[in-house]
Amino acid sequence: MLRNVFALIVFAGLTATLFTGCQPAVQHSLRPTLDEEGELQLYLQPFPQEAEKLRFSLQSIAAVKTDGTLVDFPLALNQLRGAELRRQRIFALGHLPPGDYTGFSLMAENAFLQGEEGEVALAVSNEPYFLEFPFQIHKGKELLLSLKFSYGRSVSEGVAFSPGFSIFLPERLVDKLVGYVANEQSDTITIFDRKALQVVGAIATGPGPKSVALDRVRRRAYVVLSGANSVALIDVSQQAIIDRLRLSVGDGPAKSALTPDGNLLVTANFGSDTVSLIEPLSMMETARIRVGDGPSSVLIDQTGRRAFVLNRWSGSVSVIDLANRAVAATLPVGPEPMDGAFNRVGDRLFLIHARSPYLTVIDPQMLTVLPQGMVGRGMSGIVMDRRTNLLYIAKKLEGTVEAYDPLALFSVSSIRVGEEVGDLAIDDELGNLYMALPTTGRVAVYNLLGRKMVTTIEVGKAPCGITMMGER
Repeated sequence: MLRNVFALIVFAGLTATLFTGCQPAVQHSLRPTLDEEGELQLYLQPFPQEAEKLRFSLQSIAAVKTDGTLVDFPLALNQLRGAELRRQRIFALGHLPPGDYTGFSLMAENAFLQGEEGEVALAVSNEPYFLEFPFQIHKGKELLLSLKFSYGRSVSEGVAFSPGFSIFLPERLVDKLVGYVANEQSDTITIFDRKALQVVGAIATGPGPKSVALDRVRRRAYVVLSGANSVALIDVSQQAIIDRLRLSVGDGPAKSALTPDGNLLVTANFGSDTVSLIEPLSMMETARIRVGDGPSSVLIDQTGRRAFVLNRWSGSVSVIDLANRAVAATLPVGPEPMDGAFNRVGDRLFLIHARSPYLTVIDPQMLTVLPQGMVGRGMSGIVMDRRTNLLYIAKKLEGTVEAYDPLALFSVSSIRVGEEVGDLAIDDELGNLYMALPTTGRVAVYNLLGRKMVTTIEVGKAPCGITMMGER
């Protein structure tokens, strides 16, 4: 009955008011596919200090083909203020026809320079500015380039302005520095530098990427694609998809988890009420197990023997014996379990619920449900800090992330973000907490050691599934 009611709600277009981020109920966007085109993303580096008093507007940007044809694509940032551009920003992005290009044509609109007596208008040419940089666009592929602004090349004698940019391809990262964000409604994976906290690449995946499971030994990443009913395999070193596994029509995989030895991948198939057991090296589905209604997440214990599947519409957890490939137990846990986290030693599993103020606690060894604790409504993400054994829980409606003592379940600190928060992840080595901001397409980075917000990273639409190669 609950499933039928929910289907009516989705049909009425009210889903966005009930769920956010990478939750299974979110419908895949009607974004055009890259079947016949490629996509280009231009990221602007932070402005130099000498440009703090400069502001200017750009009218348009176009990619220039080798035959001189101009192909317009959207500017994401047309008002540029030097004093505000202190972090990396998305400059322009859009689909382009495949082929060879010679560079870009920029048209400036106006420019102003702050002086001692106020702001002075600079003379701006009405001719386009050509930025030479040969590149290729391939069908179904993503290309990411970086722009760097030069104040000296842009402002002449304090009276004239022409947009002086240089362009470059970001350097390939050492594998251990790589981080990934799945952008569910952009059909991409964003690659970022864990230390520099900047975007360095992107991969076009296909419809609805929801989570990324990493094999840090074999340097492989597995991405579930809900809209394509498939799992994509990424070679971390190549930063490219090298294989795909098609699941059954209607599976709608929501999350996946990899056993600690990397020998088994488990996907929670929200649409078919099943889990798939996948042999990662051959990318073959070796077994399929029916669970409860609407499996939305899956977690594997530290031994790699059991998988805990959260059944959203059944209000239960199916415990899978991975060796025997069978359901060992079904635990009732309350309405709409949506995500969970193990504590540091692995003897407690904490679950959050979509529309319940209670945190469910499971003993994963005895397979018993322990007394619940109340932490408040609107939970949307959970992660355990293995250094401090504190639980971090996102409150999407409040725009905060609360830190809880897992023994007493009381809040010990709060991080105010100011907007809806979704999935969470922690970089153990650097002590950074990553918070997906699905409404604005960004990831906020908060340093847990210094207790301060570090930056935000602009990624894609509905970011989720944050993970990092360097995690221990």
